[in-house]
Amino acid sequence: MDIENLYTHFLNVEENFPKVSFFLTTSVRRLIWLLANRDYDGKKNLIKNFNYYYKNIPDKISSQININNQIDLAIEEELLIKKKSIIDKRSIIVTATPELHEETIKFFSQIKKIL
Repeated sequence: MDIENLYTHFLNVEENFPKVSFFLTTSVRRLIWLLANRDYDGKKNLIKNFNYYYKNIPDKISSQININNQIDLAIEEELLIKKKSIIDKRSIIVTATPELHEETIKFFSQIKKIL
């Protein structure tokens, strides 16, 4: 059984975790989701501009154009927030919405229960 079937079988992700299910469709989206939730509301949120995602997602996995497109899709779905940096006004910060972060915590707690 592959990982997608595990999500569907044990967690019923599409119904119970609709925001998370958006990110589980491709490896690039999974990485964006994990990076956006990493150190949420911590100091790393200040540096989560597009370069942050480019540096942490290897070129072998995805191009910068695809990363941009996936981030834009997540912003359109209101799963990620795009805002101007307080440090550098030219820089745009991309982070998870509070709702996505909350659902992510619930998602991982369900996985821990299953394991």
